[in-house]
Amino acid sequence: MINKILYWTAGLCASLALVLSVADMALVKGNQSIQEQVNQRQSIINTASRISPLTKQLSQALFEMAVKENDPKIKTLLTSQGFVLPELPARKEMDKAPASKKGEAPEPKKMNKENVED
Repeated sequence: MINKILYWTAGLCASLALVLSVADMALVKGNQSIQEQVNQRQSIINTASRISPLTKQLSQALFEMAVKENDPKIKTLLTSQGFVLPELPARKEMDKAPASKKGEAPEPKKMNKENVED
């Protein structure tokens, strides 16, 4: 009788070990595919962080050109992407006013009693 109980207990333990081994293999395989997805996403993040300074420089140059040249197509593109472009005076006024540095807009006049019109 004890041999019969030991036999069935050993068989049950072996079956349980087999089922747990199969479950472990399935979980390992699932984890590998998830790890591959995480690695791909991390690669994208790393690439974006390397490209980010270049993108900022490019958008800054485009912004400066749009302000300097007053190009409506570039202004439309930049405003559609969230840039806020300053309103510039007419082109003739800008040409008359001396700029402190090349490509820089002149500083606005300060308000005082002499240049305020009623």
